[in-house]
Amino acid sequence: LLHGLNKLHINRICHRDIKPANIAYGPFNEDYICRYLDFGLSINLLNDRRPMLNKIIDELNSLDVTERQKYSKLIISSLKEHHFLEIINKPRFSINNITDAEAEIIVSKIYCGTPDFFPPEYFSFIIHMANKFPNLIKPDGYISRMVYPYTKNPYNEDELIQLMLINSMRLFKYAFSEEIIANIPEYVKNLARMPDLINMFFNDTKKILYPLVFYSDYYALGLTLSKMYESLKIKDDLVLGFIRELCHYDITSRWKIKLPEFIERFTIAIKKGHAETVGGPSA
Repeated sequence: LLHGLNKLHINRICHRDIKPANIAYGPFNEDYICRYLDFGLSINLLNDRRPMLNKIIDELNSLDVTERQKYSKLIISSLKEHHFLEIINKPRFSINNITDAEAEIIVSKIYCGTPDFFPPEYFSFIIHMANKFPNLIKPDGYISRMVYPYTKNPYNEDELIQLMLINSMRLFKYAFSEEIIANIPEYVKNLARMPDLINMFFNDTKKILYPLVFYSDYYALGLTLSKMYESLKIKDDLVLGFIRELCHYDITSRWKIKLPEFIERFTIAIKKGHAETVGGPSA
């Protein structure tokens, strides 16, 4: 799984919906395989795909009405994707000079997938956007409508953190201690209110939004591995330590991870631990 994620990221692909249900593993043709599934939410923010999307949209629109109806979902998703790319590729793009409608598109692009696997910075981002675009948190606003199925109330940042993040983190008892969870509300709110939050996520035209989604793959994979660790009843503090490092609640800790180096360190540690277990260091 770590090698697979590294392969995706080398090719500038963020999966964005890593979870146990989106992983297949088992024997296949006398080998044992492990594969990521369902790339419907995957994103590549480093390449401008507008020319490709324009071509797709033009080809689909050139079909007759009956044929075009078969691809209606693809047309809609392509148009939305194109609109999103138009926004973030403006010559002087800034969160400070976009409209409410454009803010809604950006929020919808970031906040999609499986909420239980969303990292804390996603919630900081939502709070940040809610403070900057108050129309989005009115009862009929996009953010309120987005959180209502989970909170049963219009947007409230304390409920957002408690019901959508804290409750989720408690599902992963091997990844997060109660001591960590107790610090999460303050961490999320402090990150949301940082004056340079925009600079952290929007400061480089070649990396607009990329850190925000890139390291969510690490987090979600860490949570997925923690559930595997739990279900397989593994008892190995070394393995658990690496899992916790991968899904650290603080994004600034995760973005220090260089995945190839992490994999090498993980592999060496596991081999060394196994050797010492079965017969000492020389085994």
